[in-house]
Amino acid sequence: MTISPGEPVLTEAEEEAYREALQRYQDEGKSDALESAEEEFLRRALLLPQEELARARPPADFTPRIQPIIFGQQAQIPDEPFTQTFLNDQLGVGFDGQNLNFSIGNPPGIDRIEVPQAINEGPVTLTPRPGGGFDLSIAVPDR
Repeated sequence: MTISPGEPVLTEAEEEAYREALQRYQDEGKSDALESAEEEFLRRALLLPQEELARARPPADFTPRIQPIIFGQQAQIPDEPFTQTFLNDQLGVGFDGQNLNFSIGNPPGIDRIEVPQAINEGPVTLTPRPGGGFDLSIAVPDR
């Protein structure tokens, strides 16, 4: 029979201590790298002339950002007569040069819209649709 030395056995506490030491070593390395990067950034920033810093700054972008307003679709309103529809023609907006027109049908997920009677008062005309919904037209005064 042969007797040989056995493998060293690590206890759970020793494994945990090694794991914590490795984590601490990695965290210190990251911390040192971040500190070095901050120092280098400040050193370079202080050495650059102000004119060079101004050239390095990107130009301001004043392009207006228009968010989608109708179920993720972007409404675009031109300066001339137009018509746009959404949700399979259940919602619409348009301008014919004299009137601003809205069309509301039966959009999905919304109860049927019933308008009991038509309205024709001055610049506003409201016309119920058979089957639900309505058309609204508003006269736009001349500029």
